[in-house]
Amino acid sequence: MSIDKTVYTVLGYDISEWREQILTDDFRWSDLYEEITNGEIRLFTGSECREDDFLYFGYPLFESEENGETSPITLDFDSVKEIDEIQKRVNAEWSKYIETFAVVDRLLLPFKIICFEEYS
Repeated sequence: MSIDKTVYTVLGYDISEWREQILTDDFRWSDLYEEITNGEIRLFTGSECREDDFLYFGYPLFESEENGETSPITLDFDSVKEIDEIQKRVNAEWSKYIETFAVVDRLLLPFKIICFEEYS
């Protein structure tokens, strides 16, 4: 059995501090979990096989398989406008799941560029 690695750069929120409260067993087996982890703007939960302890919600700006080709990410001044638009879209999507994220006060969280690896 091989383990695949995907590298992500996400614009969004680091909600790892509330991982245990959000990722309950009931939630993991729900239709909502499937929806929220597979959308354009989504929840990144880490790998079950490695028990990663992160939890991010945001827009995947960049995604690359371990053996795939990668291209550099560049941000220029025009990209800043795009980041503002992406943040608005992420916040709108967050609002759809407000009950799921009730333990998190999003207004206190910084909107970040988050780079990480996920294994499956």
